[in-house]
Amino acid sequence: MSSRSRSRARTNPPALPRRLASSTDNLRTNNVRPIVRLVQCAGLNRIFASYSAGAARASLRIISSLTFLAEGMMLRVSQIIAAGGLALTLATSAVAGHQWTGAYVGAMAGYASANTEMTDIDGYYTTGERFDVDSDNAMIGAVFGINGQSGHWVYGIEAEAGVIAADGSAVQPSSGGDLVANVDGGLYLSAAGRLGYAWDHWLVYAKAGVAAFDADVSLVELGTEIARADGLTAGAIYGAGLEYAFNDKWSVRAEYLRFDIGSDELVAPGFNLYEAETDVDTFRLGITVKLGS
Repeated sequence: MSSRSRSRARTNPPALPRRLASSTDNLRTNNVRPIVRLVQCAGLNRIFASYSAGAARASLRIISSLTFLAEGMMLRVSQIIAAGGLALTLATSAVAGHQWTGAYVGAMAGYASANTEMTDIDGYYTTGERFDVDSDNAMIGAVFGINGQSGHWVYGIEAEAGVIAADGSAVQPSSGGDLVANVDGGLYLSAAGRLGYAWDHWLVYAKAGVAAFDADVSLVELGTEIARADGLTAGAIYGAGLEYAFNDKWSVRAEYLRFDIGSDELVAPGFNLYEAETDVDTFRLGITVKLGS
């Protein structure tokens, strides 16, 4: 054997016998084919493909639902913000539209209806007997006040002085026309607190306080005055009103105010004859001007 033949024999490994190689190839093929058939028979390939498509569709539905919910939430939030902004704008404009703060002076005039209840307290005719004297007429007054404001709420104090010209007379029922009670209105003074709610140039308010009324009440029998009560008598006042400011300084109002005046005794020499208690309902209009700039 030549040296070249020996070198080729060492380089190339000996080939497997043909029968053995064929058996190896058959083994590989026989191991793979059953697995492929199992997958195909069980439909696993279709299951995997169907599962993948279903998962994709479910993911798309979830994403679409989340997108819809997000859009709805954003729309709702924007509506709430818009409504809140509108309410804030309206409230701000309502408060900023007119400021009621400051001092003012004004005049009041209107109608007064008074009722004076006369009570026999000393048995001049019949003890405890009562009769009423109704009187009505005009009233007029001057007012001074100071307002403060917090948001829509307006608060303040108000002083007033004027005249209630309510005059009237009535006959004592048991006297047969011999005894007559006369009521003559006069000066009044009052001090009250005010609390109101303002909406731009409109103000609705309530007021309450104290007052004094100088009503002269007299008893005249057979043309001769036998007893009298005069001087200021203190009591309470309360009422409500509506005011409109037509610019920064001038405003007008309509108001109801009731005077609950205390009782006073009509004194005759040696004894007290009657007790008189007067209440006055007033309906008046007023105009005020704010002081300062």
